[in-house]
Amino acid sequence: MRAHASLDAIDARASATNASASEDGYLGEVFRAHDLATYVRVTGTNAKAIVGVGESANALVSDEREIRKVLDVVCEAYADAACDAFWDRRSRISSDAFARVADSFLRS
Repeated sequence: MRAHASLDAIDARASATNASASEDGYLGEVFRAHDLATYVRVTGTNAKAIVGVGESANALVSDEREIRKVLDVVCEAYADAACDAFWDRRSRISSDAFARVADSFLRS
């Protein structure tokens, strides 16, 4: 339920601000439900990097600069994976490098 509400909020904010045309596509916090805040960055190709931060992690993510840094790293890893000439755009990303980046944030 939270994921669907977050996606609706992301789409509404992205269309209202024309996020992909902005300088870095950062939308900031777009949705908060109970113990989870959702932050988003939209790439120039309209791909959305979404990070959910729980209240227990707020001490680890003390300010928006940290959130931006995480989103920048995720977007860069996505861009690297998307530039793979052998990646079928209709399938999931199967890049080991992208998986390592995503896993590094899940563990921290």
